Amino acid sequence: MDSLTLEGRFPSRSVVAATGRPRVLVPRSPQPVPQAALPGDFPYAHQLLQAVLKGPNLAEFQAENDDPDYRPGDRLVVKDGRRVIAHLRLSRRNVRLAGETLPLGVLDQLVTAPEFHGRGLATALVEEGQRRLARDGMLAVTAETSIPGFFRRFDFATCGRHCYSVAAPEMVRAAVDDATPLTPWQELLAHRCPLTVRLFRRVELAALALCYENRVHWACGAADRNEDRWTWLIRRRACERILIVFTGEDELPFSQAEERILGYAAMRGPRIVELAVREGPHAELARKSLLWRACGDAIERDHYQVRYDGPPNDQVHAAFQLAGGSRCYAEADRGALRMLKLFDPIKALRRLKPVFARRGARALPLLADLNGDAAARPAPARPRLGLLLGGGIVTISLTDGAVETAARPPATGFLALDRSELARLVFGHFCAREAAAAGRISVSSETALTIAEHLFPKAPLYFPPWDDLESRPSVY
Repeated sequence: MDSLTLEGRFPSRSVVAATGRPRVLVPRSPQPVPQAALPGDFPYAHQLLQAVLKGPNLAEFQAENDDPDYRPGDRLVVKDGRRVIAHLRLSRRNVRLAGETLPLGVLDQLVTAPEFHGRGLATALVEEGQRRLARDGMLAVTAETSIPGFFRRFDFATCGRHCYSVAAPEMVRAAVDDATPLTPWQELLAHRCPLTVRLFRRVELAALALCYENRVHWACGAADRNEDRWTWLIRRRACERILIVFTGEDELPFSQAEERILGYAAMRGPRIVELAVREGPHAELARKSLLWRACGDAIERDHYQVRYDGPPNDQVHAAFQLAGGSRCYAEADRGALRMLKLFDPIKALRRLKPVFARRGARALPLLADLNGDAAARPAPARPRLGLLLGGGIVTISLTDGAVETAARPPATGFLALDRSELARLVFGHFCAREAAAAGRISVSSETALTIAEHLFPKAPLYFPPWDDLESRPSVY
């Protein structure tokens, strides 16, 4: 085979004269590019994940591929020959945000073989993953990571807090008793509404979905779950048992399950991963009954602590505090942070038009007070809040929540911020006044800041862990 040189296919005379022989240039292998993993790549990808991340286990790896929303290109890899040297997994979900849903992409299991660090493989994977998620219609993307500085290069911002409580199970049961003069069972009998707690049966899945929907309808961060996703969650066995509570002491016929089941608690060892109770006259009693049974099971299994995961505004945390337990409510937990980015801020804001309409209606009565004498300074016919974002101006109407682009800021005022801070405002990680006090955003007036507080209030943002929990028993 002919040698290649800088000059072309054959060696030049100058090279031959200087060295006495042609200089052979070995062609450099091209930079590996991310590609969708084929089924034959799965064993090598799992081997890489096990070697670097020490997980997931094989059952979890297969469960991820069985996800009802999984697509063939959702595992991106970089290969060196047949060997997988870098990996990234994509997933998609619709998350609740104050009564509306927002398509959210997830970046997970980003890993590079140690000997290939510093070659830009992780950067290439994240860029390709974002392109694919944006092409699929995701309006935002999130990742849980221990290297936040890397993701900030892509305009990700810390968004979301870990929230859980830990206490001794016998102390939690005592706290539940101290909250009322009667034990849960005596209280139930006194109200002539006996409740029964037992293990869940798969034919009762629709009732669980109703309880979950009732709980998360107005939540911020909870994922939508259709029947296929519920079936996948149960088969995945990330939680080895699920307790349900229903009215009555007799057997529960299948035909009455949706009517009589009041709530459930998904358990993983001594950890209450998720607890959901339908609102109603017996909601508090049902919640106490599930806690009582979950803590009793933990005591029988010789667990010295029980953990509860729930949104920050959940009243179950109060029982754990009363029991002398500890609570984690922080952005970082064991080095892991949740980060988030908006792909298209304008599309995301327009998706939340009904939310802004409801919040803007509550802010309208404040305009007259903020403007002083209403006769001397009448309020605008269509009051709006302006957002100076990336050199452009976006306005949000307080009357109908409409989001539009504009040539100049509205008379009612504006906020100046970047895309990452807007993502934190949209998801309620903090309120506008906190951001202004910290110097992360600029405001034109007190009126604009007050309106922004109503349009972007601080929300109990919480991503339930069950959707991402590995299918293996937890050692707490």
